[in-house]
Amino acid sequence: MSIQGIEVLNFWVPGPPKTKGSLTARAPRCHCCPACRGYVGQPQLRDSVSSGRWRKLVAYQATAAKVFQWTQVKPAFPLAGPVAVDLTFGLLGDPVATGAGDLDKLYRNVLDALTDAGVYEDDVQVVRLSGSKSEDEPGVRVRVVI
Repeated sequence: MSIQGIEVLNFWVPGPPKTKGSLTARAPRCHCCPACRGYVGQPQLRDSVSSGRWRKLVAYQATAAKVFQWTQVKPAFPLAGPVAVDLTFGLLGDPVATGAGDLDKLYRNVLDALTDAGVYEDDVQVVRLSGSKSEDEPGVRVRVVI
């Protein structure tokens, strides 16, 4: 299903897509003495390293697309109103195989990267989201529509 509206960004990010991952809570260890096995402070949420790298790559490509892409409408970024996002993930292999990634976690990482790149203020502005996984070349096609 294709999203209708005025397309303001359309770009490709090469490479194997990475999921946002399941954040795990880890409390910092207490270091009051060598025998102590206690924990102190609030648990910290940590994500995988590869997830962070992928998010930065998507944000980089989005930033470049904002500057260099020609579209009929040149919007002011960050976008202020509601937006629709269409994502197509190429996974080079069986898109339902173990390790291909949950679609919702693939979505989350890209949506957060678009926030980082200043495409919109916050991903709460995404009012319509569509996407798919395919056996195509590894990467993600990102379309942002107002």
